[in-house]
Amino acid sequence: MIDQFLPSESFDKIGIILETIKKARENNHPESPKWKGYVKQFFQAFGFSTQEKYPRLTTLSLVDGDQSPKAVTAFLQPGESFDELVPGLSWETVMAFAANFYHVDWGVLTNGLQLMVIQYQGEKIKQRSYWQDLDQVICEQSLVEFFPILMAFNIIKKAKTQVNNQDGNPIVDPEGSNSLARASKSVTVRDFLKQLLERAKTRTPLHAKVSLGFHNSVSVNAGKRGLSFGYIVVMDRGIVNLYIDNGDAEWNKSEYIRLFEHKTEIEESFGEALEWYLMPEQKSSYIRFTVSGYNLRDRESWIESQDKLIDAMIRLERAFRPHIKD
Repeated sequence: MIDQFLPSESFDKIGIILETIKKARENNHPESPKWKGYVKQFFQAFGFSTQEKYPRLTTLSLVDGDQSPKAVTAFLQPGESFDELVPGLSWETVMAFAANFYHVDWGVLTNGLQLMVIQYQGEKIKQRSYWQDLDQVICEQSLVEFFPILMAFNIIKKAKTQVNNQDGNPIVDPEGSNSLARASKSVTVRDFLKQLLERAKTRTPLHAKVSLGFHNSVSVNAGKRGLSFGYIVVMDRGIVNLYIDNGDAEWNKSEYIRLFEHKTEIEESFGEALEWYLMPEQKSSYIRFTVSGYNLRDRESWIESQDKLIDAMIRLERAFRPHIKD
C-alpha cells in the first residue's frame, strides 16, 4: 500500500530537487526579508504551485493538474513558537480551522528551518511528522534524511481532492483571502475574552471558574437550570446576556414571560434599557445589553471596552438575581 506513495523520481532527480532547494537556501538568510520567498521556492521544488491567501497562509496545489488545494501551509518567522500562536491557542488548532475551511486533510507548518506536516481527520489530528533539523538536511544535502520529507509531500500530492457531494465538482474557497482573516479575528476575540475574564475576577466571581474554549462567547449557570449569564464578543461590539434554555421550549417561553413581567423593575435596577427577545420561532429566549462603539483591532482600547462589559455584567446579575428563583 505504501509503495504507491514512494517517490517516482530516480535518485538522480531526487538529488536535483535537493540541490535546487539548497541553491535557493544559499541565496537567502533567515533574518532576510526575502526568507519567506525562499520558503515558497521550497514548496515549488516539490512540484507545488503556491497561492497566498493571507500573510500567514498559503495553499498548495499541483503545478500539473487542477488547482484545487492539496494542503494549507502556515508560515512562522524564525524564532516563533511551533506550539502556540498566542498563549492558550496552538498552531495545530489554527491549522485545523484552515484545513477544514479549504476542505483539505493536510496542514504544513514551517519557518524554513523546521518543518511539521500534519494530517487531519475532521478536527482531530490523525498523524504528524516533525523535522526539527530541516535546514541542516538541506544545507548538508543529506539524501537519506531528505527522502522521508520528499515522501511526505508525495503523499500530499496524491491525496484525493475533496468534492461537493451534490455535483461532483471540487469545493472551492468561496471567500478567497478572507479565510485566514476570519481565523485571525477569532484569535483576536479569544485573546480579548481571555484578558476580560482575568480582569473580571478582580471585580466579580461570576465567571471566575469558566474555561475559555475556541468560541466568541463564555457563559456560566445563573443559579437556576436553564438560565445562564454570558459574554458574547465580536470585533466591533460586545454583549452581556441572560440566556434562557433548559431544553424545553414551553418552559423557556414561560420563564421569559415571568421575567418580562418585572421588566420595569429590572431595568431600573440595571440603569438602562435592555433588549428583550422572546424568539417565538425558536426554542430559546434571551435578554441582553449591547456595548458598542469599539474596535478590537485597536488593542489600546481593550481595557476601556472590557471595563464597560464587566460593569454591564455586574449590573445585569444584580438586576436579575432577585428574580431568579429555583
